[in-house]
Amino acid sequence: GQIKGIDEVISFYNSEIQPNANLDLHLKGLNGFPLQMNLSVVEKNELKAFLETLTDHVLIKDEKFSNPFK
Repeated sequence: GQIKGIDEVISFYNSEIQPNANLDLHLKGLNGFPLQMNLSVVEKNELKAFLETLTDHVLIKDEKFSNPFK
């Protein structure tokens, strides 16, 4: 909900994760503090480009999948 768009998601996981009791263990270091990806600008752009290849543009434009209650 609070993060909008792929750029904000990448930015959050790159350097904005905050300590939280509910934080998944995979996102914590051995010291218990959040891990940061610390990606460079180039790496963030490459990650975004890869993630965008996973989008099925035909599926998301298909009317029969637009309303799960039909």
